[in-house]
Amino acid sequence: MPLPPSIDIQSSPQPITALFGEATGDQKLECYKLGATAFRTPLTTEQYIRREMFIDTLPLTRNGGWRFWCLYNKEQPKQVLATCKTIHRDLIVRDASGTKRRRGYCIASVVSDETHRGQGLASFMLKKVAEWMDGPGEGSASFVYSRLSSYYESRGWNVHPSWELLITTKTKEPTEKTNLPPTRLLKASDVPPLCHRDTERLVESTENRDFASDMTTIAVLPTAEIVGWLHGRGDFYASELHGRVTEFKGSIDEVAGVWIYWHHDFRRNQLVIQRISRPGNDEKDIEAIASLLLDARIEASAWNLSAVSIWSPDSHAEAAAARISALVPSEVIEKVQRKSGISMVRYTGGQRSESMVFEANEFYAWN
Repeated sequence: MPLPPSIDIQSSPQPITALFGEATGDQKLECYKLGATAFRTPLTTEQYIRREMFIDTLPLTRNGGWRFWCLYNKEQPKQVLATCKTIHRDLIVRDASGTKRRRGYCIASVVSDETHRGQGLASFMLKKVAEWMDGPGEGSASFVYSRLSSYYESRGWNVHPSWELLITTKTKEPTEKTNLPPTRLLKASDVPPLCHRDTERLVESTENRDFASDMTTIAVLPTAEIVGWLHGRGDFYASELHGRVTEFKGSIDEVAGVWIYWHHDFRRNQLVIQRISRPGNDEKDIEAIASLLLDARIEASAWNLSAVSIWSPDSHAEAAAARISALVPSEVIEKVQRKSGISMVRYTGGQRSESMVFEANEFYAWN
């Protein structure tokens, strides 16, 4: 049997041959520990390891839904020198041949041991992971969200516009929802049927929109597994940091058929809107979205989160935010380029084309 792919690195007292592969059971724990050195805040290392074990049980990631990859010392296999993970994504892809459902991946938690950085470990590992995705993994696309856009762009990922709309408040006074449509807060049991409707909406709009014949569009499907994965992750943080879990997962205007899901991001101290789902492009939806975003602002205040964040806001979301600002002067609206979590997509084989478009570039698709 041939040896796994390898890279030689300088080390004291002698060089190390690092082998690449999917992490074994023992190596997976070492991957957790190495990931904690870069991504654990505000958790302790022990809490971060428990987080990874908990996430391993969620529907999206259990039974191979995520895979840990690593470079490890050939002579001491439990010594993990670099690691990352790939997380399953369901995609909708439309090109000249039609509309198809495909498989994709999100790459997350890329980190090298600090004593061996600068020797190309992460680049080598990402190259081998990309080869797996293109081959046995049967991936049509992979996604990375990072502040290191130049690094990933030079390795085959295409950088996409990464704006966010921030809603913050100057006061702790209760927010009154005056002259806006009535809404209902969503609980966990409400999410799966809404995700099913939402997924069908996105597939239908992808099939029916007018695109140039040479254009390829790709979107991550907002399945219950991916939306619920972030809810589970948020509840782990809530339990560890606050001793309780979140009750509400979003809000809906049932008359307009417009709803949002949200994620309590305790790392960034924000309530992030995972997705705004609406049936079409009706201007009347702006009032509904404004009412839903005020619900989000109230939820953020209840958890002492500093802002509501909306990724890749469209004209309806921006108009809804302006409506909030007019109704509630204490709300501060700001549209900014994201400094972290920049969206990047790599298409099969690392191909680059201006005619490839990443649709629905919203937070629900994040890792």
